Amino acid sequence: MFDRINEVKIVNSNYQPFSSFLYKIYPSICRIIFLDKKVCSGFLMKTERENNPFYFLLTSNHIISEENIKPNASIKIYYNNQKNNISIQLNKSERYIRDFKYMGIDAISIEIIPNDNIDQKYFLSPNINYLSEFNKLKLEKINIIKYVNGCDIKYNKSKIINVNENLNEFFYKYKESDSLGCPIFLEDTFKVIGIQTKDNKVECKGNFIWPIINSINKNYTYGKKEEGKIIYEGELKNDKKEGFGKCNFNDKILYIGEWSNNLINGKGKLLNKNKDIIYEGEFVNGKFEGNGKYFYKNGEKYIGQFSENKRNGKGIMYYSNGKIQYEGNFVNDKYEGEGKYYYKNEKYYIGQFSKNKKNGNGIIYYKNGNINYIGDFKDDKFEGNGKYIFENGNFYVGEWSDNKRNGKGKMFNKNEEIIKEGIFVDDKYDIFQN
Repeated sequence: MFDRINEVKIVNSNYQPFSSFLYKIYPSICRIIFLDKKVCSGFLMKTERENNPFYFLLTSNHIISEENIKPNASIKIYYNNQKNNISIQLNKSERYIRDFKYMGIDAISIEIIPNDNIDQKYFLSPNINYLSEFNKLKLEKINIIKYVNGCDIKYNKSKIINVNENLNEFFYKYKESDSLGCPIFLEDTFKVIGIQTKDNKVECKGNFIWPIINSINKNYTYGKKEEGKIIYEGELKNDKKEGFGKCNFNDKILYIGEWSNNLINGKGKLLNKNKDIIYEGEFVNGKFEGNGKYFYKNGEKYIGQFSENKRNGKGIMYYSNGKIQYEGNFVNDKYEGEGKYYYKNEKYYIGQFSKNKKNGNGIIYYKNGNINYIGDFKDDKFEGNGKYIFENGNFYVGEWSDNKRNGKGKMFNKNEEIIKEGIFVDDKYDIFQN
């Protein structure tokens, strides 16, 4: 059914016996020539569009983009281990052509129609099972297959080392420079999970296949809408923003991500006019809702849950140096309930908060983990009953007010022997009342 693998030169830097899946995959990898000089890798894919089978070629849009497709432009596709080839006209009225740069993905899909006479057996299936489980992809084994410089097929293996869910991209180590536009497979499924879109001889980037498949399956149209200085570019349905797109708001804020019913809904990111990320995460009807990251101008950041555009739920605040400032519960953008606060002097507090301040019971620890104070707090100050342990080992047990020893209390030395007992006023032992 498939051609013998030894009919084409294969370079495999991590040699292992070729499994049966390789025999099925190699014929689907394409060597593509555009404008008689540009050469790149691509691959044949299948999915559905309008509930009908849909077959297409996927490759890099920096080689072939909708912008550089001129009248009567054509490409030549070599497949089936370069044994077969066809030339096709890039006529948009005849075939569905879409590039995905508005998603930040260096890819273009070109429909393969029956007149092209490519057997269905050469089209690969996508793997979109990890749509909501991106965290499980870290350290997953992947296979990469491509035509190197448009010549020899090359096969190699790697592991996913990092995943950016909001940008639909992942990174993996690879020792050599590679041609772009090739398919990337999860080793345990042998189905396409992504397309390679960047390499720098140290760390390569791939984009997940699911946004492309999702766009094709839902039959979104592509377009631009301008309303004054608000400019939208991306997917549309019934002339409404639907799917994936980017929108420039008055040259001040740029949003890139998912839309639904003409509103920002789903996963995306906001950037300022300097292209610095302000927020990336989940949105509902144009507001931060769900899980996300917020980046402050002073370099601090928050990672956690949002509701109604505010920090609500579990989350972590970080100092500008990357160290944790606070982790715990938030209500309406403020610390509320149980939490842990880290001081810049490396002491830390574990206890209750209300309206962004320490209120209730809690413990302050020295940076070595020993207790500094345990007791009651009000508006960030010691208030009520508590125990304070000095660094020399002496400690005070008694009443507090306004951050000072006020009221009845006892001072002990480190051997737990009473030094003073009686009334304290403004942190001092009042000899006239004892």
